[in-house]
Amino acid sequence: MDDTIVSPTCARTLYEACASNDATLLEVPGAIHTAEFAVAPDLYWNAVDSFIDRLFPLH
Repeated sequence: MDDTIVSPTCARTLYEACASNDATLLEVPGAIHTAEFAVAPDLYWNAVDSFIDRLFPLH
């Protein structure tokens, strides 16, 4: 993760401090802030889909 807006260390600290059981941290090497979808679109959308599926399961 090459983010210069929120450092990877800060992102990990926030993730670890999150009280939610559904927290997810997606780190994409080479991606700047909010550009994960451009660097690794399949990885990004799979993470988004998994998150939505966990919160809103369609049974």
